Amino acid sequence: MDNEWNLYKVNMKYIRNLKNVEQKATGRTNTILSVSTQMHKQGRPFLGILVLVNERKYCIPLSSVEEKEKYKNKFIIIVENTIKAMQQIATYKRSMYNIPVVAITGSVGKTSTKDMVANVMNEKFNTLKTQGNYNNHIGVPLTIFRLKNEDALTIEMGMNHSGEISTLTKIAKPTVCVITNIGTAHIGNLGSRENILKAKLEILEGMKKGGTVVINNDNDLLHKWYLENKEKYKIIQKALSNPKNHLSISMMFKELHVSRSGFYNYLNYQKNPTIKGLKDQEDFKLIKQTYDYRNRHKGARQIKMTLSNTFDIKMNLKKIRHLMKKYGLYCPIRKANPYRRMIKAMKTNNYAFNKINRNFKSSKQGEHLLADITYIFYGKERKLCYCSTIKDSSTNEILVKEYSESLDVKFVLDTVIQLKKFIYQF
Repeated sequence: MDNEWNLYKVNMKYIRNLKNVEQKATGRTNTILSVSTQMHKQGRPFLGILVLVNERKYCIPLSSVEEKEKYKNKFIIIVENTIKAMQQIATYKRSMYNIPVVAITGSVGKTSTKDMVANVMNEKFNTLKTQGNYNNHIGVPLTIFRLKNEDALTIEMGMNHSGEISTLTKIAKPTVCVITNIGTAHIGNLGSRENILKAKLEILEGMKKGGTVVINNDNDLLHKWYLENKEKYKIIQKALSNPKNHLSISMMFKELHVSRSGFYNYLNYQKNPTIKGLKDQEDFKLIKQTYDYRNRHKGARQIKMTLSNTFDIKMNLKKIRHLMKKYGLYCPIRKANPYRRMIKAMKTNNYAFNKINRNFKSSKQGEHLLADITYIFYGKERKLCYCSTIKDSSTNEILVKEYSESLDVKFVLDTVIQLKKFIYQF
């Protein structure tokens, strides 16, 4: 039997410390075995745990009498890699439970989102959740080990390098995956936000078939990913309906880099959209109608005002922005205000005294002259034509007018020059 025991080098300082502790507790010192690399015993056999650290093997002895009695009738499994073994055991235990599992990841907000989701789920299920932020390759297995009689599990998944979440999700096998956002945390390890997105999307690799993906559509990268995948799902759906298609569905998933669960979730939503989804579609129709109103594309603020003033519909500005982003409706970038540019160009350190004080009506002819600039569209190409006018406030007579295709300072000065000529006539 002696030849069946392998002995490994241990930290002798740690062994001496154990001897001191045991001597104080039991008054005995002869239960500790000193070990070396040779197949040679310097004492009697003892119970211990073999661990692997940095590819070196260490034996941690269970030296006290109490510990030996505790493990007397237990099986001790010696493994090459304790972390990998723990993950495999956690995977097996997870397979024994047919319960909803919500996995949450993201750059920020994981822990708070996990707590909120768990509190909501507790209204219907006896829910187990991750303690604190135990969200790594050790914390996730430890959370699963705590499963006993619970009806649901809410688990947090973190990472600092690619491939880590892939391991965690294959252990937990979530039925619902939540991605809060894609920020800049750990960008030093991953290089870019796009790489962070790829690392976070690994959570989908372990998701059960027919699972649900919940993303923050207000996040730019997640929204872009959603739109890209939506188009890919449409391509797959169209290909499957084509009788001439010879590609298998698995091949299309592989070539387009989409998950099977995500595609089937998309199909289910198309057939049975949620109440919120239907409401969003109805609200977006109103937004699109307002967006195209009078053939002038508008931003979110203008849409809100038009809905309120023209159609008598009250809608939250945040909701309008969310739905415009969700359905890919964007307002064209407006040019800088030409009036502001003109004022800036004409601005000097000298300001004329305000004699009118908004008293635009005068009984005396020629006392108050009012100037204004407007514009009209003309031609099939709907080109802009600017019109500068000066009128008498007492008679409402247009004294002079000037037209131009551009709004510049010279255009305004020409109107003033015409006024001088008009006055000199009289």
